[in-house]
Amino acid sequence: MADPVSKLIHPSGEAVVTSAKDYISGEPIKLVDGKVGIYKALRPVVSGEDMCVMTDGIHQFPSATAVTFAAAAVVHWHVANKTCVAAVSAGNTFVLGKAFVAKTSGQLVVIVDITAL
Repeated sequence: MADPVSKLIHPSGEAVVTSAKDYISGEPIKLVDGKVGIYKALRPVVSGEDMCVMTDGIHQFPSATAVTFAAAAVVHWHVANKTCVAAVSAGNTFVLGKAFVAKTSGQLVVIVDITAL
């Protein structure tokens, strides 16, 4: 039997990076190229470890009940509070992506397309 013509080394939509701090599964990270990665694993990762992050897709994130987003609105991630916010807070936020659907007051999560930007 002949060897395959190609061999998958790493699937698209993922990247391997070295963590600059401790992360828990589901936590977003701003990558050096400006994109967003989502750490998805069964265990936390500690600073200095290599970790695989998802760089595309639609993900659900926590958001305060009063925060609202129109569909396609820019969503920011508040690093310290680990929640989605609508406005930039200097040094504490980065762009996460765009709201995939509208989020109304009273909902505790927002659906975000991290590849939309």
